[in-house]
Amino acid sequence: MTPEAVAEFRRFFRLDDMLCSSDPEGLFSALLSVAKWAAREKVDPTPNNDGLLNRAGEFTQVYMGLLLWLSTTDRDFFNLSKRMAARTLVRHDPVAFVYRQMAAALLVAGDGPRARKTTLARDTVLVLAIAVGKQTGWLPTESAGSLAGRSGCAKAAAELGMEYRAVEKVWRKRKDRLIEVGFTPKDVSDFFL
Repeated sequence: MTPEAVAEFRRFFRLDDMLCSSDPEGLFSALLSVAKWAAREKVDPTPNNDGLLNRAGEFTQVYMGLLLWLSTTDRDFFNLSKRMAARTLVRHDPVAFVYRQMAAALLVAGDGPRARKTTLARDTVLVLAIAVGKQTGWLPTESAGSLAGRSGCAKAAAELGMEYRAVEKVWRKRKDRLIEVGFTPKDVSDFFL
């Protein structure tokens, strides 16, 4: 993927976009739908999985922000962004400037990021979901004496059919995961203040 395309895609999203939602529970749910999509796409890549993102489409910062950011580091998300652009160009007339920019960036982006079978994109979405869950008053992790299943990690684990400890492990590496996906250490530090 060309550096110009990476810069273009990443300008649509900032970590702080996750912290200003009027519906944090809905945003949490939308982010988990992206995590489900990422997990399913790694096992069985098909455009049919895109239906899982309907909830994400309700949140611009996810659909037109985070998904584009992740397309700069994950081949599955890159292919998704191409499908999103194609659907948008076909369905909208006239096409809004932002969609034309996205389509133009995709045309010159090259082949996209190298294919990797990692969970970095899914982990990034999990971290963001748990951080958004804190806005609703949920603790990120379970603690001794807390009511089981009420933390962000527990809710994410239950929704995704994952082990609680696996989600908690992702949360414990939250800063590293966000830096790995391309956010600056300063942005990550500011986000978790």
